[in-house]
Amino acid sequence: MQNYFSNKIFKRSAKGLRPISNYISKVASLTFKRRGFFHSEIVTSWKTIVGNNLYKKCIPIKITFPPKSRSEGTLSLLVDGPIAVEIQYHQDSIIEKINGYFGYSAIKKLQLTQLPFDEKSERKVKKSQNEPKMGNLFENVEIDKIENINLKEALLKLRKSIEK
Repeated sequence: MQNYFSNKIFKRSAKGLRPISNYISKVASLTFKRRGFFHSEIVTSWKTIVGNNLYKKCIPIKITFPPKSRSEGTLSLLVDGPIAVEIQYHQDSIIEKINGYFGYSAIKKLQLTQLPFDEKSERKVKKSQNEPKMGNLFENVEIDKIENINLKEALLKLRKSIEK
């Protein structure tokens, strides 16, 4: 049987497997451009740009630029209601940090959109409602009949922590 691939030369990369993060910025840049993020780094490096405190309190949504311009744009941020006043107070320093990061006047003003969000739950995966509840784990277990004292104490502690 003839090998149909024998006349073709296959070249392999010397680097082997590459991390997917090398390609995500290229793929995501199309989506970012639709939202006005011609610099996708503003989303991927948001924590570096504004710092740890402000990173937890606001999320960049989109950038709108004046017609035929890629400078002096308006950055829309999603903020929680009570934090909006603080973000507005730090508006000049946020704009300065963003423009300093890019090296030119990319952002001229901020537009704040107030929506309630929990910064902790924003970065967590939501649990499925079909997930079994752990409270029924010890329903049929008779811990009192266990003879090993260490095991009995450990199971009682486990039951208390699950029931909380």
